[in-house]
Amino acid sequence: MINDYMKLPFHDYDDNKNLSDRSLSESEVSVLAKGLNFAVTPNKVPIADIVTATETAIKQAKLDQSKAESLRHKVSTTLCNAKLPPPNTTKEERKALDELAKDKDIVIVPADKGKCVVVLNISDYDKKCQLLLKDKRPISLSATTLLAVTGNRNEAASFYKFINEVDPNIKFTQEECVDNKLAFLDCQVHIHEDGSLKSTVYRKPTHTDFYLQFDSHHPLIHKLRVIRSLQHRANTIISDQEDLPGEQNHIQKSLGCCGYPNWAFTKAKKTKEHTQNQNAETGTGTQVTIPYISGLSERIKNTLKSFGIASLTNPPTSSGGS
Repeated sequence: MINDYMKLPFHDYDDNKNLSDRSLSESEVSVLAKGLNFAVTPNKVPIADIVTATETAIKQAKLDQSKAESLRHKVSTTLCNAKLPPPNTTKEERKALDELAKDKDIVIVPADKGKCVVVLNISDYDKKCQLLLKDKRPISLSATTLLAVTGNRNEAASFYKFINEVDPNIKFTQEECVDNKLAFLDCQVHIHEDGSLKSTVYRKPTHTDFYLQFDSHHPLIHKLRVIRSLQHRANTIISDQEDLPGEQNHIQKSLGCCGYPNWAFTKAKKTKEHTQNQNAETGTGTQVTIPYISGLSERIKNTLKSFGIASLTNPPTSSGGS
């Protein structure tokens, strides 16, 4: 959808694309550059939400009156001593978020590709939505399959023609190797002169290496998972060990630009994660979700855990939801 708007005049602010009539201030550009998944530190403790989660946990775990009162007392004491973490945005950026949220003439959305943040006139956005809704053409679903066809080009062309004639409702497209390389999802297959293959990590030309910012108000475990997922992809896809250090350096450099310190990579290697299912199966089998407040939520989680209650944390509204 956003690609259709690229024909309109726009102002380029780093990774932001302003296609609206609104002139973005320096603070608005700064806060949008953090990404739409950036969670802003809350300005108040969500006491009601935590109390509600506690009562839900008590009911679901079927705690007796003595344990229920003990849990309520411990949670209440923790809330009374709670302090908000330091803000991760400036006053100007918070004001900018408020101003953007109040402007009903614009809509802020992610681009179709990459991590670009796009600001559109709501009128243009509505028109495009109406055009899509009025489009009566059949919706096509795509699936990607890697299929190697041996033989010369004529044999490959014949095979391609054959599979496209099997069913009129199923059509195949093809992509040929360029410089003996073929991209398949996030894997790039390299074909050597002797016919042997090797695989490396593939990134599209629109890829920005922009990930969840480390100063976003998310639990640390979420940020460690970003590191682990990228490292797991590298270890899984790369076939030649000699290519692995280069990819690991790329990951560390990219995440370093997103604010990830060196100690986070060390901790990501050492920390053992438990899946949500394993967590839910411990204790009473009860699991609740509590809002995430750095420092506070960890204490609430430990308190609930002491009563056999597992908990998940939900970060506050991201900048994209303001």
